[in-house]
Amino acid sequence: MECALIFVLSLFTLFFGCSKQGTNDAGAVAEEIQVRPIVAVVPLLDSSKNDLPWNLSDELTDLLFKRLAKRDKFYLVSLLKVQSQIKKMNAQMDPFSLDLSWMKRLFDSTEFVVFTELIEHDERPLTPTALPVSDTSLQKSSADMNITLRLRVFDVRGAEPKIVLQELLHETHRIPRQFTRQNFFQVSWKDENFNISPLGMAHDDLIKTLAGRLEEYLLRAKRASRT
Repeated sequence: MECALIFVLSLFTLFFGCSKQGTNDAGAVAEEIQVRPIVAVVPLLDSSKNDLPWNLSDELTDLLFKRLAKRDKFYLVSLLKVQSQIKKMNAQMDPFSLDLSWMKRLFDSTEFVVFTELIEHDERPLTPTALPVSDTSLQKSSADMNITLRLRVFDVRGAEPKIVLQELLHETHRIPRQFTRQNFFQVSWKDENFNISPLGMAHDDLIKTLAGRLEEYLLRAKRASRT
Protein backbone atom coordinates (compact mmCIF):
# COMPACT_ATOMS: atom_id res chain seq x y z
CA MET A 1 0.00 0.00 0.00
CA GLU A 2 2.79 2.35 0.95
CA CYS A 3 4.64 1.57 -2.29
CA ALA A 4 1.49 2.24 -4.31
CA LEU A 5 1.04 5.62 -2.61
CA ILE A 6 4.63 6.60 -3.37
CA PHE A 7 4.13 5.56 -6.99
CA VAL A 8 0.99 7.71 -7.34
CA LEU A 9 2.71 10.71 -5.75
CA SER A 10 5.65 10.30 -8.13
CA LEU A 11 3.33 10.26 -11.13
CA PHE A 12 1.55 13.38 -9.84
CA THR A 13 4.85 15.22 -9.37
CA LEU A 14 6.05 14.20 -12.82
CA PHE A 15 2.78 15.26 -14.46
CA PHE A 16 2.68 18.58 -12.61
CA GLY A 17 6.31 19.33 -13.47
CA CYS A 18 5.80 18.57 -17.16
CA SER A 19 2.63 20.66 -17.27
CA LYS A 20 4.40 23.59 -15.65
CA GLN A 21 7.33 23.29 -18.06
CA GLY A 22 4.93 23.10 -21.01
CA THR A 23 3.15 26.24 -19.81
CA ASN A 24 6.45 28.09 -19.45
CA ASP A 25 7.56 27.03 -22.94
CA ALA A 26 4.25 28.11 -24.47
CA GLY A 27 4.51 31.45 -22.70
CA ALA A 28 8.04 31.99 -23.99
CA VAL A 29 6.95 31.25 -27.56
CA ALA A 30 3.97 33.62 -27.25
CA GLU A 31 6.22 36.38 -25.90
CA GLU A 32 8.72 35.87 -28.73
CA ILE A 33 5.92 36.17 -31.29
CA GLN A 34 4.65 39.37 -29.69
CA VAL A 35 8.10 40.98 -29.68
CA ARG A 36 8.84 40.09 -33.31
CA PRO A 37 8.89 43.37 -35.30
CA ILE A 38 7.07 43.86 -38.61
CA VAL A 39 9.81 45.06 -40.98
CA ALA A 40 9.78 46.36 -44.55
CA VAL A 41 13.16 46.08 -46.28
CA VAL A 42 13.29 48.52 -49.20
CA PRO A 43 15.44 47.31 -52.13
CA LEU A 44 18.96 48.68 -51.89
CA LEU A 45 19.72 51.88 -53.77
CA ASP A 46 22.95 51.49 -55.73
CA SER A 47 24.83 54.79 -56.14
CA SER A 48 28.26 53.18 -56.40
CA LYS A 49 28.69 53.50 -60.19
CA ASN A 50 30.20 50.02 -60.27
CA ASP A 51 30.77 48.28 -63.60
CA LEU A 52 29.74 44.75 -62.66
CA PRO A 53 27.77 42.89 -65.34
CA TRP A 54 24.82 42.19 -63.02
CA ASN A 55 22.43 44.25 -60.90
CA LEU A 56 24.16 44.74 -57.55
CA SER A 57 20.97 46.08 -55.97
CA ASP A 58 19.13 42.85 -56.80
CA GLU A 59 21.96 40.70 -55.49
CA LEU A 60 22.45 42.44 -52.14
CA THR A 61 18.71 42.91 -51.53
CA ASP A 62 18.11 39.21 -52.19
CA LEU A 63 21.01 38.25 -49.92
CA LEU A 64 19.78 40.45 -47.05
CA PHE A 65 16.16 39.30 -47.32
CA LYS A 66 17.15 35.63 -47.32
CA ARG A 67 19.47 36.04 -44.33
CA LEU A 68 16.81 37.86 -42.29
CA ALA A 69 14.19 35.27 -43.25
CA LYS A 70 16.50 32.45 -42.18
CA ARG A 71 17.15 34.11 -38.83
CA ASP A 72 13.35 34.38 -38.36
CA LYS A 73 13.46 37.26 -35.86
CA PHE A 74 11.17 39.58 -37.86
CA TYR A 75 7.88 39.48 -39.70
CA LEU A 76 9.17 40.53 -43.11
CA VAL A 77 6.86 42.38 -45.47
CA SER A 78 7.08 40.65 -48.86
CA LEU A 79 9.43 42.24 -51.38
CA LEU A 80 6.60 42.35 -53.93
CA LYS A 81 4.50 44.45 -51.57
CA VAL A 82 7.42 46.75 -50.74
CA GLN A 83 8.20 47.20 -54.44
CA SER A 84 4.55 48.12 -55.02
CA GLN A 85 4.70 50.68 -52.21
CA ILE A 86 7.88 52.40 -53.38
CA LYS A 87 6.44 52.89 -56.86
CA LYS A 88 4.50 55.73 -55.23
CA MET A 89 7.74 57.50 -54.26
CA ASN A 90 8.92 60.57 -56.16
CA ALA A 91 12.21 62.48 -56.28
CA GLN A 92 11.28 64.56 -53.23
CA MET A 93 10.80 61.47 -51.06
CA ASP A 94 14.38 60.96 -49.91
CA PRO A 95 14.78 58.72 -46.82
CA PHE A 96 18.22 60.22 -46.18
CA SER A 97 16.90 63.80 -46.07
CA LEU A 98 15.32 65.78 -43.22
CA ASP A 99 11.78 65.74 -44.64
CA LEU A 100 10.23 62.42 -43.65
CA SER A 101 6.57 63.48 -43.60
CA TRP A 102 5.71 61.16 -46.50
CA MET A 103 7.00 57.95 -44.93
CA LYS A 104 4.14 57.25 -42.54
CA ARG A 105 1.58 57.40 -45.35
CA LEU A 106 3.60 55.15 -47.61
CA PHE A 107 4.37 52.46 -45.02
CA ASP A 108 1.23 52.52 -42.88
CA SER A 109 0.97 48.72 -42.52
CA THR A 110 4.38 48.06 -40.98
CA GLU A 111 6.35 48.98 -37.86
CA PHE A 112 9.88 49.51 -39.12
CA VAL A 113 11.33 50.43 -42.52
CA VAL A 114 14.91 49.71 -43.61
CA PHE A 115 16.63 51.85 -46.26
CA THR A 116 20.12 51.07 -47.57
CA GLU A 117 22.30 52.80 -50.13
CA LEU A 118 25.50 51.41 -51.62
CA ILE A 119 27.75 54.44 -52.03
CA GLU A 120 31.07 52.68 -52.74
CA HIS A 121 31.96 49.42 -54.44
CA ASP A 122 35.42 49.99 -55.79
CA GLU A 123 38.20 47.57 -56.69
CA ARG A 124 41.54 49.37 -56.26
CA PRO A 125 44.70 47.70 -57.59
CA LEU A 126 47.55 47.50 -55.10
CA THR A 127 50.76 49.11 -56.31
CA PRO A 128 54.15 47.57 -55.44
CA THR A 129 54.84 50.43 -53.02
CA ALA A 130 51.67 49.53 -51.13
CA LEU A 131 52.87 45.99 -50.48
CA PRO A 132 55.11 45.61 -47.42
CA VAL A 133 57.98 43.24 -48.22
CA SER A 134 57.54 41.54 -44.84
CA ASP A 135 53.94 40.59 -45.61
CA THR A 136 54.03 37.72 -48.09
CA SER A 137 50.24 37.36 -48.06
CA LEU A 138 49.92 40.84 -49.53
CA GLN A 139 52.36 39.99 -52.30
CA LYS A 140 49.94 37.31 -53.46
CA SER A 141 47.08 39.83 -53.68
CA SER A 142 46.59 42.53 -56.23
CA ALA A 143 43.51 44.54 -55.28
CA ASP A 144 41.44 45.87 -52.41
CA MET A 145 37.65 45.81 -52.67
CA ASN A 146 36.26 48.79 -50.75
CA ILE A 147 32.55 48.63 -49.94
CA THR A 148 30.61 51.35 -48.13
CA LEU A 149 26.91 51.14 -47.37
CA ARG A 150 24.68 53.81 -45.85
CA LEU A 151 21.91 52.62 -43.55
CA ARG A 152 18.83 54.30 -42.12
CA VAL A 153 16.11 52.49 -40.16
CA PHE A 154 12.81 54.09 -39.17
CA ASP A 155 10.18 53.35 -36.55
CA VAL A 156 6.85 54.28 -38.17
CA ARG A 157 4.53 53.15 -35.37
CA GLY A 158 3.97 56.62 -33.97
CA ALA A 159 2.45 59.76 -35.43
CA GLU A 160 5.82 60.73 -36.94
CA PRO A 161 8.61 58.46 -38.24
CA LYS A 162 11.54 58.16 -35.86
CA ILE A 163 15.11 57.20 -36.77
CA VAL A 164 16.12 54.05 -34.90
CA LEU A 165 19.53 53.56 -36.51
CA GLN A 166 21.68 55.41 -39.02
CA GLU A 167 25.29 54.65 -39.83
CA LEU A 168 27.86 53.88 -42.50
CA LEU A 169 29.16 50.34 -42.83
CA HIS A 170 32.58 50.12 -44.46
CA GLU A 171 34.58 47.00 -45.27
CA THR A 172 37.77 46.31 -47.21
CA HIS A 173 38.48 42.88 -48.67
CA ARG A 174 41.58 41.59 -50.42
CA ILE A 175 40.99 40.19 -53.91
CA PRO A 176 43.59 37.65 -55.15
CA ARG A 177 45.26 38.53 -58.43
CA GLN A 178 43.48 35.89 -60.49
CA PHE A 179 40.02 37.14 -59.41
CA THR A 180 40.46 40.84 -60.25
CA ARG A 181 38.83 42.59 -63.18
CA GLN A 182 42.23 43.10 -64.83
CA ASN A 183 42.69 39.35 -65.05
CA PHE A 184 39.22 38.83 -66.51
CA PHE A 185 38.19 36.17 -64.03
CA GLN A 186 35.25 37.65 -62.16
CA VAL A 187 32.76 34.97 -61.10
CA SER A 188 29.26 36.36 -61.67
CA TRP A 189 26.30 36.38 -59.33
CA LYS A 190 24.08 33.27 -59.72
CA ASP A 191 27.07 31.26 -60.89
CA GLU A 192 27.28 28.09 -58.77
CA ASN A 193 30.74 29.16 -57.55
CA PHE A 194 29.89 32.78 -56.75
CA ASN A 195 29.30 32.18 -53.03
CA ILE A 196 32.85 30.86 -52.60
CA SER A 197 34.49 33.50 -54.80
CA PRO A 198 36.32 36.41 -53.10
CA LEU A 199 33.65 38.91 -54.18
CA GLY A 200 30.79 36.61 -53.17
CA MET A 201 32.33 36.12 -49.73
CA ALA A 202 32.92 39.88 -49.38
CA HIS A 203 29.25 40.57 -50.11
CA ASP A 204 28.18 37.84 -47.69
CA ASP A 205 30.33 39.35 -44.92
CA LEU A 206 28.81 42.78 -45.52
CA ILE A 207 25.24 41.48 -45.40
CA LYS A 208 25.99 39.39 -42.32
CA THR A 209 27.18 42.54 -40.53
CA LEU A 210 24.15 44.50 -41.74
CA ALA A 211 21.68 41.80 -40.65
CA GLY A 212 23.29 41.68 -37.21
CA ARG A 213 22.91 45.44 -36.77
CA LEU A 214 19.27 45.32 -37.83
CA GLU A 215 18.47 42.47 -35.49
CA GLU A 216 20.17 44.16 -32.55
CA TYR A 217 18.48 47.55 -32.92
CA LEU A 218 15.02 46.50 -34.09
CA LEU A 219 14.51 43.91 -31.35
CA ARG A 220 15.72 46.45 -28.80
CA ALA A 221 13.31 49.10 -30.11
CA LYS A 222 10.40 46.65 -30.10
CA ARG A 223 11.09 45.47 -26.55
CA ALA A 224 11.51 49.04 -25.29
CA SER A 225 8.01 49.92 -26.50
CA ARG A 226 6.51 47.06 -24.47
CA THR A 227 8.02 48.06 -21.13
